[in-house]
Amino acid sequence: MSKLVIFLITFLTISLQGISQDDYSGNTDLVIKRIHANIYSITRIQNDGMILYTGFLKSKKPLIKSGVFTFYSPSGHLAALGYYDNDILTGEWMFFKTKTDPSGMTDNNIPRIVDYDKVHTYMRNERLVKPVPIPITEVSPSYNGGDYRIEFEKYITENLIYPAFPRYEGIEGQVLIQFRISEKGEVREPAVVRSSHKDFTVEALRLIIEAPDWEPGIHNKKAVNDVINWTIDFRMQ
Repeated sequence: MSKLVIFLITFLTISLQGISQDDYSGNTDLVIKRIHANIYSITRIQNDGMILYTGFLKSKKPLIKSGVFTFYSPSGHLAALGYYDNDILTGEWMFFKTKTDPSGMTDNNIPRIVDYDKVHTYMRNERLVKPVPIPITEVSPSYNGGDYRIEFEKYITENLIYPAFPRYEGIEGQVLIQFRISEKGEVREPAVVRSSHKDFTVEALRLIIEAPDWEPGIHNKKAVNDVINWTIDFRMQ
């Protein structure tokens, strides 16, 4: 992310900090203000007055996120920063974890950067012509040298990033996704069968697209295509 983009995001974020409580909507901790004809700012505020997130909308009924969104921890530290395009996660998102030193001082560490543009580019370029898989393989595909039902779940758990907006809104859900393991062990043609939230959809696709290769299924002593159906749960702990 360029210094110019970071500067613009910081400027927009700071400019939203001065919203008056007179602009509260019916929901007492949510502020939506019209900035221009089809541009709104949205801010969620804690009971103690601390801002939890700020962002921009192209519509408030229905609520369509479009523009920079900035999220803060309850203590006011930067938690996440990124962009929505027509209510879809896009571009580079930065996710911060805070750390506390022995003296009790809290600071942000180096952010984890996730590029959701890779998801959109992949889905545009991927050929979705799926070979008919072997109905029953003699040896099922495996992942990381073991039972994929165990090992691939570890990969999902270790790499899943809970999208900031549904987390801050207390939204949980799941995505049922289907993908093919090619005869070379490549993860191909991910397709979302069912999803409870758009942000979960994009994050689930990212996890599958970025997954390392598997060991392919075997039929008649040859590596073959196989299709995997996988459910990714988004649960707040």
